[in-house]
Amino acid sequence: MTAPRKRIVIGHGPPLRISRADADAGTPLYRQVYLQLRERIESGGLLPGQRLPTSRALVQDLGVSRNTIEGALHLLVVEGWIVRRVGSGSVVASHPVTE
Repeated sequence: MTAPRKRIVIGHGPPLRISRADADAGTPLYRQVYLQLRERIESGGLLPGQRLPTSRALVQDLGVSRNTIEGALHLLVVEGWIVRRVGSGSVVASHPVTE
């Protein structure tokens, strides 16, 4: 018997949800994570300077691979939504991109 996963809180809003069915339909898991985190930032659920959970915590919470989480976080960095520093973790950028 496996222990139930502990859901981590990421800003304001419901827990992140990953759908294997959506992945089978063409939305990769890393993209699902990326889109949900980006929406959380855009909506103000994650504020500038707010720390994100560690990638390891996200892996455990969402039940996906570390590569999946790293792919999502990499996209957020490249687009300017978050800043990552070794040893300090990931935080929402001071001036997130607005479209």
